[in-house]
Amino acid sequence: MAEFKELHNEYKEGETIINTISKESVDLPENVQKMWEKLMTIKSLSNTSIGVENPYLRYEIENPFNTQNISAGKLMLGTSADVSLSKIVVNRDTELVDASVYISVNLQDVVLRVMQPDLSKGNIQNIDGLYVFVPTMIGDHKIHAYIYGRELCNSPYDLRISPTFNQKLEKFGNVKYKAAHDVVEYKNEIYVTDKGNNRIVVTDKDGVLQREFTFKLINMAHDFDPFGITVSQIGVVHMTDIRNHEVFLSDTNGNFLKRFGKTQLKKPNGIALKDNGDILVVDYDDHRICVFDKTGVFKQYYVGQGKDFGNFFHPWFINMQSNNSWVVTDCKNFRFQIIPLNGNARPVPVTVYGRGAFVRGVTVDPNDNIIVSVQAKTYRRYYYVLMYNSDGIFRGCISEEDVLLRPRGMCVTKITTDKQVLLVADETGVLQFRLI
Repeated sequence: MAEFKELHNEYKEGETIINTISKESVDLPENVQKMWEKLMTIKSLSNTSIGVENPYLRYEIENPFNTQNISAGKLMLGTSADVSLSKIVVNRDTELVDASVYISVNLQDVVLRVMQPDLSKGNIQNIDGLYVFVPTMIGDHKIHAYIYGRELCNSPYDLRISPTFNQKLEKFGNVKYKAAHDVVEYKNEIYVTDKGNNRIVVTDKDGVLQREFTFKLINMAHDFDPFGITVSQIGVVHMTDIRNHEVFLSDTNGNFLKRFGKTQLKKPNGIALKDNGDILVVDYDDHRICVFDKTGVFKQYYVGQGKDFGNFFHPWFINMQSNNSWVVTDCKNFRFQIIPLNGNARPVPVTVYGRGAFVRGVTVDPNDNIIVSVQAKTYRRYYYVLMYNSDGIFRGCISEEDVLLRPRGMCVTKITTDKQVLLVADETGVLQFRLI
């Protein structure tokens, strides 16, 4: 039945592909004629059962009591409309070499297609009736199932790929930092604000030191005190200096280009760039976002202190989603805020042990999942790295409890082994957690 598989090998954004071929267009074997008649009335995404032999997707767990390992199950095609789980969640296990998703079917001539979060097609193979899918990104996937050119009645099925939660930390590289505050990648190099040592550190993807630089310029009241960092597409390094109340620009070798913001900024922390080159600087003490053009000319302030939507109380970091929405950590309001282009901010409360947590660092992965570093507001200072989806729905805690010490800025990158990792600037140095 290979000819059927060629009928649905393309996806289009925003569409569900349903191939409405007729019975006459394909020479069906006699032993499937009766099944075909039943399948002709199946409607895509319909939950209405046509009959007991109508195929459905369902998920079976090998051990239903083991909720921590629900990936130890199989997606089955059967005749029951009873779905064990509305979503499949696959938590990556760093101890396992094989992190594949195995899908078993009990009907012949079924074609499965996987759409990944970026709308690309996932690599899925059929080996003797056992489909093997190896995820390459975290996020929400869609599994489409077809038989004889028609999609099954509760297809597509949701498949959520999550990172391993509650991971132990792993140190990145061998550089000794003193209160690393932010980290960013640019062209296979990692840039770190080593605040306690008043310098910028540049390493390769293995964390091996390549170079370092600092600034000693006229009219600097204090030593260079870097906090946030980002790099433009053309290689201009943007750094906030929290004690000198300025933004510094340099090339990737640390050659000074420009400084600005002294009259507008009080305590600049995080920094991000818009597609048009505008520079967004978080001001911790003035509770607002300062917007400069790409040359450093001040343009406007974005809101100020308060608890309303769009207001801040000691914000820390900022990052950008692919749709140009801002994600700002609103530290002492115990939340982060997603601010789309229309300016209608959407706050996302962050709690640990039922109490609001101080939200500090933030990064956004290639699929717009939001990752924040937080401090629990408890009798003891516990620190965590938490993951949310692009809409602010909580996914889980990446870090194991009590392994971090004041985590701040973060970035997602691929290290030399081609594994996607999260780098975290922490008081103890730069740490890494595996994402996929």
